[in-house]
Amino acid sequence: MAGERVVSGGTLTASIGAAAAIVVAVVAMVSARAVARTSADNARRLAEQEATRKREEQERGEARARVEIEAKAYERARESYEKIVRDLEQQLDRNQRTVERIQDQLDRMAARLADTETQKAGLQDQVDSMRRQMDDLRRENDDFRRLIAEHQKISGTLAADLRRAGATLPPELTPGPAA
Repeated sequence: MAGERVVSGGTLTASIGAAAAIVVAVVAMVSARAVARTSADNARRLAEQEATRKREEQERGEARARVEIEAKAYERARESYEKIVRDLEQQLDRNQRTVERIQDQLDRMAARLADTETQKAGLQDQVDSMRRQMDDLRRENDDFRRLIAEHQKISGTLAADLRRAGATLPPELTPGPAA
């Protein structure tokens, strides 16, 4: 056999062993790269998840802070509206007492008017003036009632807005029924 090489058994085994070692080394290197890439991808995903969690936590904190600020603003507005309503109710009470006093005076004057014709002209002017005053006060009372209703409606709207914003209002911050 000219030109053919004869390989001994030991050399063949060594060559196969060397080739197998190279294949094992290449597979190990490819596996190591895949593991490194997977680890890097996992680390990147974990970092993204952590950043997302922190961002969401910050957003929740900001939302809670906004709700607290809005609740405090609502409380101040509610207190202001309650004071306005109390003031209007007090004025309404004063006006009502004035109307009652004027009505009493009007009744007495009307009786005196019937008793004496000579005083009729002067008393009639007073009666007319008092009626105008009563009408003015009644109109003013109606205006106060409308204002009270408006303020109670605004208070209810503020409470509804806060509830939609996620605030849970305690019962003492919930507006009462319209008077």
